[in-house]
Amino acid sequence: MRRFPGDSWRLGRQPDGTVQDRDNFLEASAENILFGGGEASLTPADIEISQNHFFKPLIWMKGQPGYVGGTNGNPFIVKNLLELKNAQRLLLDGNIMEYSWVPDRWLWHPDNAY
Repeated sequence: MRRFPGDSWRLGRQPDGTVQDRDNFLEASAENILFGGGEASLTPADIEISQNHFFKPLIWMKGQPGYVGGTNGNPFIVKNLLELKNAQRLLLDGNIMEYSWVPDRWLWHPDNAY
């Protein structure tokens, strides 16, 4: 299933327990995809995120031509394209990650990956 801006949704666990996110256009002001972040009794596992286009419009960046802010004129809260706080066995393959301009918001720490 292909998703576009304006669609609001959550990833769902498949009947076999896996989580799949394939062939989507993902646009969001904070995190486009986030796993973890709160107290959890289970660790999300067997996750596939492939062939997606992660995107943040440049008009959300203050100082850009055509800039549009929130209702109060302040910039939108822009965070990570993908954030993993609690996950295991993740396949991240063939994705386009476009326009993440917040410093230090796309970090990979191989020491924490296993």
